Amino acid sequence: MSKTRFFITVTFFILMSFSYLWAENLNIINENPEAEIYLDGVMVGKEAAYNLNVTPGSHHVRVVLQGNTVFSQIVEVEYGKTKSINTTHFVDIKTDMANKGAKIQEAERIREAKGDLALGFYLGDISSGLSMKWFPFKDIGFQAMGWWASNPDSSLTSLEIRPVFTLVNTIAFNRPMSLYFALGSASRASTYVSPKETGELLEAVLGFEFSGAIVGIPLSSTSSAYHDRDSNIMASAVGAGGLALSFFENAYIDVEIGIERMMINNNLRYEGVKFSTGLFFYF
Repeated sequence: MSKTRFFITVTFFILMSFSYLWAENLNIINENPEAEIYLDGVMVGKEAAYNLNVTPGSHHVRVVLQGNTVFSQIVEVEYGKTKSINTTHFVDIKTDMANKGAKIQEAERIREAKGDLALGFYLGDISSGLSMKWFPFKDIGFQAMGWWASNPDSSLTSLEIRPVFTLVNTIAFNRPMSLYFALGSASRASTYVSPKETGELLEAVLGFEFSGAIVGIPLSSTSSAYHDRDSNIMASAVGAGGLALSFFENAYIDVEIGIERMMINNNLRYEGVKFSTGLFFYF
């Protein structure tokens, strides 16, 4: 082998060995673990893709979340350089944004940020009063609501516990909004009326929960025509609390419509469509 050929061969292997020093690499970053990352139409990973060896020039980067494109952009990679792009672009909910995927991504971010525990007030039929929500799972939670009052001559207790299933998180009318479904069972005992009154309620509701900061007192009517003295007391307390709570940033209003069956002293009192509302503070 001639000296010239030997020199060329050695130089080639040296250049190949150190070529990674000036290779073109692309890092694609996203903070959502469910985000699918595509490079030039080929899926290259989820959440993030690092050290992708690419040729110099233009490349199409696309991120898909829940079947919707949340990021799409042509990026330029220069010769011998590494380029990193952050595809986690949040949407300002104060602006009008037509991209459905971006709305879903922003709604999911807000849902995660607002917390899994909520305290507030609920206005229904026999289960109006203080209420608490807890979401131990992403889209499945539990809600309890009730009231207790007593004096030397009379007393009132009511309690309802129900599972809550989140169906959709989105942005609507420039506000974060959730659609949920709930099944409930409530009981109530009162001696404010004579004879002593006991009640039971079964319900299935479809509800909307949306950001309600600085909106004032929530709606306070129900479908039932049954309103006794203690119901009015509870409605006033819930309304006053709702007014105070609505000045917090994490205040959310619930509006529900559904069907219910209410028994009073083992007699059917009401069966049909119901409407209820509430106001909650998440933390």
